[in-house]
Amino acid sequence: MRPFFVLFLLVLVLLMIFSWQKYRRNQALKIVQNSSKKVTDEAFLHCIKQLKFSEYDGSKVINEIASEYIADVWGKGVLAFEYSIDAQKITTDQLPLIKEELTHLLNKYAKTQNLPSLNGHPVFCISDIWLFADVLHVDIAHVANQSTLGYLQDIKKLEE
Repeated sequence: MRPFFVLFLLVLVLLMIFSWQKYRRNQALKIVQNSSKKVTDEAFLHCIKQLKFSEYDGSKVINEIASEYIADVWGKGVLAFEYSIDAQKITTDQLPLIKEELTHLLNKYAKTQNLPSLNGHPVFCISDIWLFADVLHVDIAHVANQSTLGYLQDIKKLEE
């Protein structure tokens, strides 16, 4: 009976250790994600206000932009966020030009703010942009870790 009790205690202690390590890893990931979200939110808000395209005037965007993590689909550690803004005056054929201009503005912002880049990659990358029901949706990846870079490589493979 005694060996089973010792074995049970050993298994219980190991489970507690692994649970604690997982908890600490998840807490660290949340800190990184929240920090990246704040940086990306500030960059997007700053840049979308500068975007003037056709009849669209980004300077009228309110000061609060809601973003959502899209990392749950792609895995842990991916620093990518989706933004949705009212865009009644934008058409789908304008999306490639908007993506190009917004990417330029985001990375110009990153340079002026001295945001670190990962191995020479751009700090921000628009992984997807689409229009649905007069709402412009933009997915922006903050390339600050290897997981996010892997996510962008996966997206590129899907597009090919």
